Parts: sequence; C-alpha cells; structure tokens
Amino acid sequence: MALEGIEDLFLSHLRSHGTLRGMALPDTLRRLRCSCLKSDDLRVISELPSLETLGAQNATLSHQALGRLLEAEGLVDLDLEGADLDDALAVTLAQSRRILRLYICRT
Repeated sequence: MALEGIEDLFLSHLRSHGTLRGMALPDTLRRLRCSCLKSDDLRVISELPSLETLGAQNATLSHQALGRLLEAEGLVDLDLEGADLDDALAVTLAQSRRILRLYICRT
C-alpha cells in the first residue's frame, strides 16, 4: 500500500494489536487515528513533522513516549481515550504548552 503524500490515516483493529511494525508513515501525515498503539509506535509517530492530530485510543503509554509526543511541535490535538494514563503520566500531560484540544476518558 502506497502512503506517500497522504495527510489523513485511520487504522483500526491492527492485526498485531497495536504495533505498526516498521510501517512507513509519510512526512505529509497531518492526522492519524489508530487504536492499541505501543510506546515504541508513539515514539516513531512523535517524529512526524506535519502531525497535528493524534488519536491514540487504548494506547500503552510510557513517560518517554508521552514526553516525546508533547514535544512534537505541530501536535495540538490529542485523543487518549482508553489509554493507560495514570496519575504520574497525567502530571506530565498537564505540563504541555502545545496541546490545544485534549480528549481523555476510560483511562
């Protein structure tokens, strides 16, 4: 599947339950929604230069992965519905200066 130039990508029910396993995401990607992502995937996603919106429902979070996402310059819209967000990760999230829209429930 060629993804070159794509701006919006919605992935649901990944076969390996949340790993992108080296799937090449294009630098043009602006909006990504994907369920059950792992921390390693989130670190790769955080490096996408055009990313503005991330839906990471049911994601497995780590301090490192969340920190890298919050440092992503273009990311302003974050959906962590059902992610394993604990109190310590919430403190990290609360320090974000870039996120303008945040959706959290069922954590």
